[in-house]
Amino acid sequence: MACEICRPGGLDLTAELLSGIPLRHDLRVLDVGCGQGSTLNMLAKQYDIHGTGLDSDAPALRAAKEAASPDIRWIHSDFLSCSLPDASFDLILFECSYSKIDPPAAAVRLAHRLLCAGGSLLLSDLYSKAEEMTLSGSLGRLEHLESIRTTIEDAGFTVLELTDRSAVLKAYAAQMYFSKEETSLSRDLLAHRDELLLARPGYFILKAIRK
Repeated sequence: MACEICRPGGLDLTAELLSGIPLRHDLRVLDVGCGQGSTLNMLAKQYDIHGTGLDSDAPALRAAKEAASPDIRWIHSDFLSCSLPDASFDLILFECSYSKIDPPAAAVRLAHRLLCAGGSLLLSDLYSKAEEMTLSGSLGRLEHLESIRTTIEDAGFTVLELTDRSAVLKAYAAQMYFSKEETSLSRDLLAHRDELLLARPGYFILKAIRK
């Protein structure tokens, strides 16, 4: 079954992530790993932003285009291979996508280059409360929160907030179980159950500013 918002917390967590960010009609937003474009469509409808969605999943992008505002630009590419101009965005979002880009330091350096001075970097993703590891499938890399903070700060960002939101991961797992809705994330959570017991995954949000 297809899932429009296949990440813990959905748009409610997106709203929490965006809280405190001055949203205006001319804001240039890049959504990395945009999927079917739920976040950009919400922002376009509410704030008339200039949105760019980037994803390597062609079917997801096709679905995004069908439901999207005509003002949103969609790019079929992985993040590290994209050819976007320097300082072309005010806000970059990684919602459950940062952990899938390797190496992470290269991803954050590219985000720093693409953001204008003072631009915002927002992340929500899985992390490890125990053993760091990299899993196959849609789960990606499970790092400690301090490892993530260090990578972000070393690339030239100031971290304003790093908050544990693991409750949304538990709620997501319960929702998938009771609804019987299958997604790549729910399949992989089940397939890698033994490894996940070692990592003790949690979920976080991070807000940072480009220096």
